[in-house]
Amino acid sequence: MARGHMIHRTDQVEYIKKLLKSGKSVFISSFFFSGKSVMLEQLHQSLWRQAVRYDAAKDDWASFVSAVKKAPDHYALLIDGMEKLTDKEQLNELAAMLADCTIGKHAVMMGRCQLPQELESLRANGLIETLGRNFVLFTEDEIDQLFQDYGLHLEQDDIAYLKEEGWGWPVMMHNIARRMLTEPWRKTPDMRREVAGEFWNIFIRDNVMTYPEPVRILLFNLAPFERFSRNMARLVTGRPDAPDVMNQISQRSYILIHEREGGYSFIPFVRNALMHELETRASPDHLREQYRRGALYYQLQGQTAEAARYYLLAKDTGKLRELLIHESQLRPSNGGFVDLKPAYAALPEQDVLASPELMKGLCVLESLCCNVRESERWYEELRRFIRSTP
Repeated sequence: MARGHMIHRTDQVEYIKKLLKSGKSVFISSFFFSGKSVMLEQLHQSLWRQAVRYDAAKDDWASFVSAVKKAPDHYALLIDGMEKLTDKEQLNELAAMLADCTIGKHAVMMGRCQLPQELESLRANGLIETLGRNFVLFTEDEIDQLFQDYGLHLEQDDIAYLKEEGWGWPVMMHNIARRMLTEPWRKTPDMRREVAGEFWNIFIRDNVMTYPEPVRILLFNLAPFERFSRNMARLVTGRPDAPDVMNQISQRSYILIHEREGGYSFIPFVRNALMHELETRASPDHLREQYRRGALYYQLQGQTAEAARYYLLAKDTGKLRELLIHESQLRPSNGGFVDLKPAYAALPEQDVLASPELMKGLCVLESLCCNVRESERWYEELRRFIRSTP
């Protein structure tokens, strides 16, 4: 973040201190460049007692443990970069420290990861409070304050747009503000897209490229899909161990989100960055093949609308035609669904005229959409087909 344009997170810092006074340790999980370290620094400056700090990305664990043992009775542990703390022995040692955080001892941990398994029992016993990305990202008021600090005035609609489209991501807000200072004639959405593109490249370089190649390939193969189950991940990546790899990634980073219903998804920025890189580096045929695999998964699950969506993206009208004919045969009583209208619209008219199932499907579909004239047209085409076909 830029010097001289630092938003003081007073409310958040006071809330953390309130939790600490209640006897809880605090774990804050949010993605890269979201202001966690800045918030930790502001907390440190406002603390009323000695703090022992540890950055898992660069500090020595043994030295940290030694400093904790030498600390006075009243102290605070401030730990950053928790995603880098992966050694089970060290995590168990940390769990013992946190269990000892009785009156006068406090701990605040921040990282891109989810709460490590070794600390879960402490959370279950009410000794750790977890806070997510919404606690860290800027509110609309803070976005407004930041731009005013840069000497810029934004309309309320622009502030709401940046909060919605840029999630209030601090580093992006700063860079948009700097861009507006040098290019004041540019519109906010244009600059947001341009700045987002720059950060896509940074994310790929500084995050994705640090993973082993097999993991990178897995991420790129999943990128075409907004959400995916464990079984879908196996099919579209061709890796039986895909769920285990995905679970490890979701635990140690903010790249994949493990959703409550058991599926996984990318946060939008990550998916956009992966897709941008994929479309730049991979062939169109590779991307179409991934869409076909996704379509096949949904077809096997009986989710016709989703299967049709991915066959459309794959530009595979042959498979799309087969899918819609099968759907019409499978459900002859209704023949079509409103959700399938884009799929029917993508078929050449001669393909529809050659298939009674497709004509019947379109007849019902147009009727459901209250397009009486089109519905009657396809009804007449179907009658003509039946009369002229032995």
